[in-house]
Amino acid sequence: VPIAVSALSGQALADAGIQNMVDISRQVPTLEVQTTTSPASTNFRIRRVGNLGNIPTFEPAVGLFVDGAFRSRSGFGANELFDIERIEILRGPQSTLYGKNTTAGVIGIYTRAPREELSGGGELRLGIVEGGDGDAMLTNFKGGITGPLGDSLRGSLSGSFVTGDTTMSQAVAAGEAANDAERYSVRGQLSWDASEALNLRLIAGTAQEDNKQQTPDMYFDPNGPLAQVVLPLWQAVGVSEVCTNNDPRDYKSCQRKAVKSDVDSREVTLLGDYALANGWTINSVTSWDYSRFKGTANDVAQMMAPILRFQDTQESDSWQQELRLTSAGGETVDWLGGVFWYNNEFKRGDDGNRPMFLGDTESANPAVSAINQRLLGTPFPLPEATPGQMGYNDSKLTTDYIGVFGQATWNITDAFAVTGGLRWQQEDKKADIIQSVNDPSPSIISLLLTPPAVSGKGLEHNTDDVTWSVTPQWNITEDAMLYVTAAHGFKSGGFNTGFGRIPIDQREFKDEDVTNYEAGVKLEMLEGRMRLAASTFYTEFDDYQDAAFIGGQFTVGNAEKAELKGCLLY
Repeated sequence: VPIAVSALSGQALADAGIQNMVDISRQVPTLEVQTTTSPASTNFRIRRVGNLGNIPTFEPAVGLFVDGAFRSRSGFGANELFDIERIEILRGPQSTLYGKNTTAGVIGIYTRAPREELSGGGELRLGIVEGGDGDAMLTNFKGGITGPLGDSLRGSLSGSFVTGDTTMSQAVAAGEAANDAERYSVRGQLSWDASEALNLRLIAGTAQEDNKQQTPDMYFDPNGPLAQVVLPLWQAVGVSEVCTNNDPRDYKSCQRKAVKSDVDSREVTLLGDYALANGWTINSVTSWDYSRFKGTANDVAQMMAPILRFQDTQESDSWQQELRLTSAGGETVDWLGGVFWYNNEFKRGDDGNRPMFLGDTESANPAVSAINQRLLGTPFPLPEATPGQMGYNDSKLTTDYIGVFGQATWNITDAFAVTGGLRWQQEDKKADIIQSVNDPSPSIISLLLTPPAVSGKGLEHNTDDVTWSVTPQWNITEDAMLYVTAAHGFKSGGFNTGFGRIPIDQREFKDEDVTNYEAGVKLEMLEGRMRLAASTFYTEFDDYQDAAFIGGQFTVGNAEKAELKGCLLY
């Protein structure tokens, strides 16, 4: 196909020992997978474009699709890969056919449909990591069974289970060993041939994880202000513990507490394919997904000091429907058209039931207050929190999206064709941000959360755009193809709904527009045993959405222009 794509079959994944998307990034050029302390914070990047920072309301530039259904949370693609039919990585803007948020590319995960023959299998991996807090046992299992349930009904049940003992020990006296995890995923499917023309396929899955999987091992610059000023002062008065280990690669950490995560995700998708008498096909994708994340970090300052605790609660609920009508194919003009509707509600916070910030045992220590006074330039010492003080951030972001799209290929000759696509889309976002503290006494918590200008309801961002693509394709021979593409992509703006002192009227960031030019060649050699693909591209972003660390957290803004150019051979 005339696009920069890497496609891996399920058999290829098994042969290469690939377990997850991190493994795939080692096989696929320009794909990067980044995560911090939980699958909920996983980010995908293609050609160096994608989200940085753990910002749950910063929608991805790399669109994740599971069995054709869009997933706004990248964590749905962060677990073990099992019972996979294929995975496709599409590079560059894909804003015509693939819905919202695909200005960098698309990751498509397609699971294996139930089979007509009874079959099953499994794989068990066992290992030991020596060192850390003793020898850690690691277990990884995945497997499943599939087969007929009647004359026209087939089913399958598959899953994975991963456990890991503690692999990272602590180099501080009161530290907590970490990096142990337990997670499982289960997927069930039914495929029903309702008639000769209609097939329905129901896919339901869930993934659960409970871990204290990562304790970030900080490296302190020996000549920097933390190592020269803050840590010696805090250690002298007993706020911070002494840690002589400063190697971030030795499975020993200088953090007092592990970062704990509790992740729950569920998804249900109904696929319908109906073949009309004239050869046209109607395809339907109906899907619902839900995710909930609860995280706890006690050593927020990351300096071996019990001065502040952070608790995060996130919940996302989505519905979507897509309908497509596709021509029979093989004609002078092949075409498809469709409509896509999507609704998502994302909540952060627990409606006042679970505070986001809490003080710790050394929050009000005079040494901590003195450092805060110096760092913030306040005229008086400022504790992290007063005794019993708690801070809350309860925000809500609702997204409504609709798109109408079409694509046609004009087969001018047997060797030359031109494909063009067009999409109109409208997206409406509404946000509420409520921040508060139970005690307004001066502190870091109240400084972040209490100013009235940082809270508000009824924020709205409404936008629409038309995206397009044009691709001439020349099949030089049966084994060689040349293509050129020009495309326009789009990504809606939104709101920074996280905690912090940013005024409510400065929380909005703008839409992002992208124009991409690309040329590529694909060759097949040695009777199909070797394939070669090369592409060169130039991409220009207007109002490029990016994040910076401002006011204690990552905040999204817009760069006026950004350029991306490169060549790829694989």
